[in-house]
Amino acid sequence: MLSGATADVDPWVDGGDPAETAGNGFQWTVQLTEAMTAQLGSARKLANFLRNVEAPLRVVRGLGQPGLVLLENVAGDIADSDEFLDRNSQHIVSLQRGAVPTDPRFNEQWGLSNDDDYDVDAPEAWSITTGSPDVIVAVIDNGIDITHPEIQHSLWLPNGEWVVKQDGFHGTAIIGAISGAQNNDLGGSGIAPGVTILPFDRHQPGVTVLSSLEEIYRLRKEGHEIRIVNLSQNLTGASDEEFAAIVEAIRRLGEDFGEHGTLVVKTAGNAGTDFDDGPNRQLGSFGLSNLITVTSSAQDGTLPAVRSSYGRSVVDLTAPFASVLPVPPGVESTDGFRYGGGASVATAIVSREDSSKVIEACPDSQWRTLFVLARYGGQRCPSETLNLRWQDIDWHNQRMVQRQSITPVESLDRFRSFPSCYPILKKLLSWLRMGRSS
Repeated sequence: MLSGATADVDPWVDGGDPAETAGNGFQWTVQLTEAMTAQLGSARKLANFLRNVEAPLRVVRGLGQPGLVLLENVAGDIADSDEFLDRNSQHIVSLQRGAVPTDPRFNEQWGLSNDDDYDVDAPEAWSITTGSPDVIVAVIDNGIDITHPEIQHSLWLPNGEWVVKQDGFHGTAIIGAISGAQNNDLGGSGIAPGVTILPFDRHQPGVTVLSSLEEIYRLRKEGHEIRIVNLSQNLTGASDEEFAAIVEAIRRLGEDFGEHGTLVVKTAGNAGTDFDDGPNRQLGSFGLSNLITVTSSAQDGTLPAVRSSYGRSVVDLTAPFASVLPVPPGVESTDGFRYGGGASVATAIVSREDSSKVIEACPDSQWRTLFVLARYGGQRCPSETLNLRWQDIDWHNQRMVQRQSITPVESLDRFRSFPSCYPILKKLLSWLRMGRSS
């Protein structure tokens, strides 16, 4: 395939071919063999080769791993590109075919894909999977139009349908950001159009955040694998008693199902609050090992985006804030969609894998331990992680003492369980006893 190609020291990141002829959106994620990766040395060298042989493909960019590139069809029929790749299959370890959606407003969804790369690289991920119906995401929100064509395909309604109320659209928009249909000639695309959505609409009688969490727990006990809960809601109106019950309900969803606990992704909100300024009542302050609080980033990468709240004592991750969102009848729109966003939309974009990637990127065991203590042990960093002593850890019951709190409900934080970080803490302790520092 690439005889005569020479080595290059450029990294396998970026290196795309701008190409005068724009691609038609059909893409392939390709992993080259070790031998071809070594021979080429960079995505740029592969781009030059494909241009020189007038291949029907161009390199969009390197994907950051040696020999892993995103290719796009630029000439002829898609079958020509498939044939070219098939002829050269001896140089390819793996190949996943994907495509930029044909949805008419996908070009506005910069958080999913944009040239400046302040995005989540959704098309590259879609070349591997667009989500599985076996993955159930619960959405607790208000104003959910279960008849909207953008989200109807993904809904699971175990308790039956409900009468849609036209007094809000937030829930419809959030579900659209998660599982909005792809290639249906409507609006934009959800980040995971293939997943199943279990919706809870707070505009329906008797539906609250607490009752929804309790129903999710019941369904999990029945064997339904509800692995993620999206909570793009503000809890400022909850009483102290109700708030404490919500904290406990989230904790149980994480702890009672072992390694397969349910992850709750919570919005930081759009009040523009700096949570580090003083005491506040946020779920992120309660040491919940299965909770991620998300704020939003702007199109230029600015953190946080306008209006979104922030603060290291509460917020864990950031994600792009805007998308093309479906809206129900009665909301001003020319096509049933509108561009909008905030921390709620950012919350819809975060996955369980993000935390694992952070752990993998830690340079040594001490950094890894600090992150694990903060994320899975619920310890604030540095105020609580630096105050933690080995005698504060109850190894038998897998919990640790909570020594400092800025939250108003002190009784909730006297002890924190840490089953997810238990193995790393045990390893670190054994290394310290042997005199090892890394």
